[in-house]
Formats: sequence, structure tokens, C-alpha cells
Amino acid sequence: MLRCLCFLFALAATLPVVRADAPTSYVVESTVAAVTSTSGEVFGSKFFFATGSQVVYRIVPADRVEGDPALSWDFWSPGGTSAVLPAENYDSLEIVALNPDGIAIGRNAASSPSREAALYWTAAEGAIVPEGFDGGFSGLKTINATGAAAGFTDGGSYRSVRWSAADPTTLEIITPPTGFPGAQIQGVSDSGDVLLFVTDPSGNPRAAVWNGDTSTLVGPPPDPGETFFPSNCVINGVGDVAILFFTDGGGYRIIFVPAADRTTFQIFSFPGPVTGAFTLQISDAGIASCQTSAGTVSIVSSPRAQQFTFSGYSPFVNAGGEFIYGSQGVLFYWDAAAWTGNPVPVPLAVPSAPSAPTVVGFNDDGRLLTLSDNANRTVRTLAILAPAVPPPAPP
Repeated sequence: MLRCLCFLFALAATLPVVRADAPTSYVVESTVAAVTSTSGEVFGSKFFFATGSQVVYRIVPADRVEGDPALSWDFWSPGGTSAVLPAENYDSLEIVALNPDGIAIGRNAASSPSREAALYWTAAEGAIVPEGFDGGFSGLKTINATGAAAGFTDGGSYRSVRWSAADPTTLEIITPPTGFPGAQIQGVSDSGDVLLFVTDPSGNPRAAVWNGDTSTLVGPPPDPGETFFPSNCVINGVGDVAILFFTDGGGYRIIFVPAADRTTFQIFSFPGPVTGAFTLQISDAGIASCQTSAGTVSIVSSPRAQQFTFSGYSPFVNAGGEFIYGSQGVLFYWDAAAWTGNPVPVPLAVPSAPSAPTVVGFNDDGRLLTLSDNANRTVRTLAILAPAVPPPAPP
């Protein structure tokens, strides 16, 4: 009997995780914040939405515009709210990322004298300038789920660096590949591999990965006439890399580089004409997606070696491979990790007048972050919506 039970446990460990069916709707779970038209306040255009329904957002005061330095941001979680303020001796800040532990990163800034410094913020401790970063010109650009962050510091010489609150006295210098002196930080995997956008002395761009010791070029170089921008390369928690090239003929290519063997890659080609392909995202499930100026969203699957293009806008893909996008005011959901069936429309239980709600975030818990207006446009609300799933079928 014991031998049979051991076999059953071993078999269960090898079975794939069964994903839930598409949600029947998304219903309001929490209201994060609201602004009224009479106040003159507006929401900023950037939102950061992490697991555990944690949100960092900005409300722009009536006497300022979003291009002005932000005196504060706001953090919301089911446990409470906090003002995100700059570190001591700085008067404004910019947030660029939020991780599942509620750590926000970016840069502090001051106007007199003019200076910028790396920002590391938590609700418990507030904002600090991490150890080793220059107080006059430095910044953090990306952070992973375990709290390792990467950015730059310049105390007389510019250096790309990796830093972690778990080892705050150590600042690791990131070395770009030989022959590519220019490097920009683009992302960091859960194991700490840092994705770089690098250029050679002639300005030719490539993607590279620094593994804590050396940097290696990944993926092919752009073909003659192709355009490759820094924002068009991303890395997931596993360490897979996706790269997007905008082709000379008005099309685009998505290159997928698997973490298991970064000497290999897959190429997915899409015809034009489009004037831009952007908002490149990557999932831990081996899925990558982007949006185009032609009102389409594209998605590729590395495990399936297949691709699709749908008519729509504002795509999001989370770590589990759940894919959503909008089309003509309707939200569509697809389990892209399973790569079966078709995207299905899913209603949102939020006000639809005078216009459809705007999805501004989709986290790894499958929650949506939305902006919606009331009927006469006097109140705009930022809310978290949870998926309502169909009841299980009877046995």
C-alpha cells in the first residue's frame, strides 16, 4: 500500500497545473482612490500594480501638471495607505517599479542644488538612498521579486550596478560585453541576471545579459534598416529574453531567447504596414506580446513556436500566461499559456458610461487595475477588479 501511495504522490508532482476557466466577469474588489473634477486633481499616467493588490500611483495636484516634479506618490494595499515621499534632503521623486514585497524604486531629486539619487522605498521604512550610490547623480531602474535591483551611479565615472537590500554594503559593477562600452539597464530576472541594451562605438545596438560575472550578447543583431530601441527588450523572472525589431518595410519581428540556452533564439515575424510596435511584455510561461500603431496586438509562444495577431489595444500578460486586451470597448481574456481555444469577451462590473473603463494594470494574481468615470464625468475612480470564475462542474 505504501508503495502505491508513493507512486501516486510522484505522479501528482509531474502532472501539469490545471488552470481555471476564463472568468465570467471582473467585479470590483477594492476602491483604491477617486478624484473629482471640482478639485482639479487628476491621476498621473503611470501605475504600478503588484501581487497582493499593491498599487503605487500618482495624483497630480490642481496647480501642477504631470511633467512637473512629483512631490509625492501614493501606495495602497489591503493593509492601508502610505504617502511615498522622497528621502531626506530631496524634494521630489520618480517611481519606476514596484515588486511583490511592496518595495518601490526609482530616483530622488532636488532642485537646489540640482541633484538626483537612487530611491529605495518601503511603507515601513520610507525612502532611502541605497548605500554606495552617488547622492548627486544615480538611480535605480529595475527590481526583481526577491529585492535585487539594478541601476546606475556616477560619482565622476558612470557605472551600471546591481544592489540588494539583503546585502546593502555590496555594490556590484556590471561590465558590458567587450566592444560595447554603452550599456542601459532594462530588467533583472529572479536569479539576478541583468538585461542590458548595449551599443558599440558606431552606435549599433544589441541585447546582452550580465550573469554576475560576465556579459554575453543574446539574440541576433538587427538587419540593415531595422530599428531596435532600448524599451524593446525585456526579461522575465525565469531569465528568458524577448527582443523586438521594427523592420524597414513597416513590419516587426519578435525574437525569443530562452534562459535554458541563450545561444539559441526563435524569430516570429509580423507583416506591416505599421508605424510602430511597442509595449513589449514577457511572461514566465514563455509568452511575449506587443501592441502596434495599427490597432492590433500580437502574441507569441516559445513552447508552441506559434504566433497570433488580434484586433485590439492595451495588451497585458502576467507571469502565469494569462493574456488580456481591449477591443471596441470590450475586454478579452485568453489563457495563452494553454494556447487553446480563442480569446473570450469578459464584462467589467464597473461604470461603462460615458466611456468604457480603462485597464491600467494586470497583476500575477489575475487582478485588474482600472480607471472609470461616473455618468457625468465628475468622479474618476481607480479600482481593483477580481475575476469571477464559473462554479466547478458537478462530478
